Amino acid sequence: MVLVGSVKGKIAILVDDMADTCGTLGLAARNLLDSGATRVFAFVTHGILSGPAIKVINESGLEKLVVTNTMPLQDKMSQCPKIEQIDVSQVLAETIRRSHFGESVVSGCRLWVAKRSADLCSLTCSTRFRTAMVLEYRYFVSGQKGSMYM
Repeated sequence: MVLVGSVKGKIAILVDDMADTCGTLGLAARNLLDSGATRVFAFVTHGILSGPAIKVINESGLEKLVVTNTMPLQDKMSQCPKIEQIDVSQVLAETIRRSHFGESVVSGCRLWVAKRSADLCSLTCSTRFRTAMVLEYRYFVSGQKGSMYM
């Protein structure tokens, strides 16, 4: 793994489409903390969390792993207090509605972002699949800049 830029004294945010065994997330979090990041959060669209994932997350330097509710994770969340799941049903429903009526999906995302800007951390719109996915995190410290691990 290669870290581009300095994270010293900053909050680091990892963003990924899915987390399966979480080996990469755990390693990335450790590298970021070793490089001086003060806190590390991860935002993942699909939390598969198979095999050693729970152990990796619990032992990692991640402060929180935020996942959407595209997969049921109640059993995993009971084993790991670092996992937080957020609901994206309203965003998906609005995206399906807009797609069905030939409306802009992106402008729908922008409207939703404007309404929820206080809670918003990251937004990913996929026109290929005509879905919008919103990753929000209420505990994120507003006004502090983070660095993204690539």
